[in-house]
Amino acid sequence: MDKIGILKYPGASGDHDLYWAVRTCCEQKPVILESGNWNPAEINALLIPGGLFAEGYSDVKDLHLVSHLIRNNKPVLTLAEGFYFIKKSLNLKSELVTYADRPVSVTDELFQINNNHLWLSEFLPDERVHWPSSYRFHSFSPDENINSLITSVQNGRTVGIGINDTHVVSLLIHPERAVDDITGDTTGAKIFNVLRKDL
Repeated sequence: MDKIGILKYPGASGDHDLYWAVRTCCEQKPVILESGNWNPAEINALLIPGGLFAEGYSDVKDLHLVSHLIRNNKPVLTLAEGFYFIKKSLNLKSELVTYADRPVSVTDELFQINNNHLWLSEFLPDERVHWPSSYRFHSFSPDENINSLITSVQNGRTVGIGINDTHVVSLLIHPERAVDDITGDTTGAKIFNVLRKDL
């Protein structure tokens, strides 16, 4: 069976949320990857959770491993601050822009997709969703290496990006927290269903 790897992130619990999402939607046990101690040749897709990003963490331990997966055109999905791993791997200019205001999270969220990305084209559901999100605090800034944008219709912030000529996607929304009826919403499951199909 093709292996989905989840990078263990220091100081956060996002890896557990991703583990549950993969078990639920992809019907397999993902592999939890200890930092700096995994073989990218044994992983067919990599998921990097968000969390409390530690400066230098991606430089020292996992940067060359993540880069190996990207060069071999394997799917890589990052959430929230997990973006910094691919930013460094691909030398992106895009940043996570932090907003001083903290607007109330909207319900019945609607996203607009400007898309010619080779993986993201079937990545998001068409209906409104209720996913927890980090974009209330952040947005992606422009970069010429980004060929796909997901923007919030409510406030225009960029909540997701696809990177040119790769299977790399970064999101500021959290589909891993909306994959079963326990959470009251299953619209996030489509992302992981697409991942299962594309492996």
